[in-house]
Amino acid sequence: MNYSNIKGVIVDWAGTSIDYGSFAPVAAFIDAFRQSGIEVPANDIRKFMGYGKRDHTREILKLENISNDWFERYKRRPTEDDVEKIFYSLSLSLEKAILDYSEPIEGAIDFLEKMRTAGIKVGSTTGYVREMMNLIIPIAEKKGFKPDVIVCPDDVPSGRPYPWMCYLNAVKMETYPFWEMVKFGDTVSDINEGLNAGMWTVGITKSGNEVGLTLAETESLSDIELNSLIKAAETKLSEAGAHFIINGIWEAEKVLEQIDENIRKGLKP
Repeated sequence: MNYSNIKGVIVDWAGTSIDYGSFAPVAAFIDAFRQSGIEVPANDIRKFMGYGKRDHTREILKLENISNDWFERYKRRPTEDDVEKIFYSLSLSLEKAILDYSEPIEGAIDFLEKMRTAGIKVGSTTGYVREMMNLIIPIAEKKGFKPDVIVCPDDVPSGRPYPWMCYLNAVKMETYPFWEMVKFGDTVSDINEGLNAGMWTVGITKSGNEVGLTLAETESLSDIELNSLIKAAETKLSEAGAHFIINGIWEAEKVLEQIDENIRKGLKP
């Protein structure tokens, strides 16, 4: 297809492009907190998915159940020093997790190839800091996933929901205006990031954090069970302001056609 009106695309990583269900961050957080004697439910970790991982750590520690568990164990509330301690452990835990959760999601590599054929650059943002991404990038590249630009929260003043990572992508890709660019992501913070940058923003459900299942798990569910989870994810991402919703990156082309037509008509996000 010829998307002549789209200047650039920015994609998220875990849950959108690699790691179906976004499990590497969950596994790493569980392990990192466990090293401090605290058990964190996966659902609590997923509440803040998409945030920069230091901010993500901080938000988990603010949860009443986690703060109370911390107080029971240490007789005090968590401090910023505790944030840094867990964040350090998280980096080490991630080294193990990414070996199991770094497979490109169906359609991700094909999507990159089609964008390049169309002359559209593909940037990316993530909640992983640069040190963590340096572990992930070579593994993803060996498997064929290599966007043109990768921007991390510590490359800019603040991560999501602020738009700075999208802005730096645009600088590096030399693309503008933002109302002719598209952001894909599977979390509320992804949607907020895209909206705050003034971009067309597409939410991803089935492969992403809001459904939070492996491909095998989704295939084991009945249609009614799976559709219920997808509908809940659609509702959450739509309420966050996503302009379009798709199951996964494998459906990206159909919304790009609509967005290209919207831009041709002079519409803006």
